[in-house]
Amino acid sequence: MDSGEMERGRGPNGRGAAGGRVIVAGAGPVGLAAALALVRRGVRVTLLEKRPTLNRASRASTFHPPTLSILAALGVIDTMLAKGRKAERIQYRRVGAEGRTERVFADFDLALLAGETPHPYRIHLEQAAVTPLLLAQLEASPLAEIRFGAEATACGTQEGKAGGGKAWVAV
Repeated sequence: MDSGEMERGRGPNGRGAAGGRVIVAGAGPVGLAAALALVRRGVRVTLLEKRPTLNRASRASTFHPPTLSILAALGVIDTMLAKGRKAERIQYRRVGAEGRTERVFADFDLALLAGETPHPYRIHLEQAAVTPLLLAQLEASPLAEIRFGAEATACGTQEGKAGGGKAWVAV
């Protein structure tokens, strides 16, 4: 297999993931982004999520420049910019006993990153607003199978002939 085949997500037989399917456990932002990146490279994916729907609880609300580059490549950055708040500075403040800001002790201008990244800012937007964007992109692909209410409980490999093996996932 040459490096071009690897970049396109093709195995030695010309099919995605060496002729199989990649299983992704979890429909959080990382699982959805990984699954979407794989299908965009021609790899068949089954996404398993133990909940009946996407998690509405937000564990994160800030997306930094390197993550924004990934999300831009996945086609969701424009909607994120429309829904979120663009932060071009980061400030750290010392807060007094009464909860008032006493002073700013660090101020970072993210515009200084303009030569290093196409996204010299952060976007403040709840994770629960981003996962539906990724899911919609994934659902549009015929290479993706999405199973809600399906928890991956174990995984492993089974040795096959000639040193090859098969991966398995218990659901």
